Amino acid sequence: MQAGSIGGKYFDRSFQRIHDPGFKIALDDVAYGSNSFSFVSHHLDQISIIKLSLLIFYDISTEMMIQFIDAWVAFAKEKHLSVVLEAVRLKEIAQCYASNKNIYQQGYYWEKGPELKDMPEEI
Repeated sequence: MQAGSIGGKYFDRSFQRIHDPGFKIALDDVAYGSNSFSFVSHHLDQISIIKLSLLIFYDISTEMMIQFIDAWVAFAKEKHLSVVLEAVRLKEIAQCYASNKNIYQQGYYWEKGPELKDMPEEI
């Protein structure tokens, strides 16, 4: 959605109405779908958190994925945004950012399955 379009202006006003009373806005699926760099940049004065989706980056090397994440993290730091890495699946990615208190993580790597002793005997 372009910022100058009628739909874009309506969306801008909606974002502003949410932001003005003090609510924080988090953009989900950044870099995946419609929440592009351009969209994030256009709404910097209204958003507080970006959730960077890693879903589309599993056919590239871990090193390339880290470079991609680092670029978004540097941008977010400069613009005073919090970052959530979503769809973390790889141990290397989880460990790389685990010590950074400004980056939150969610995803399959952190999901803990039930203990065998907690499973019902009959299913």
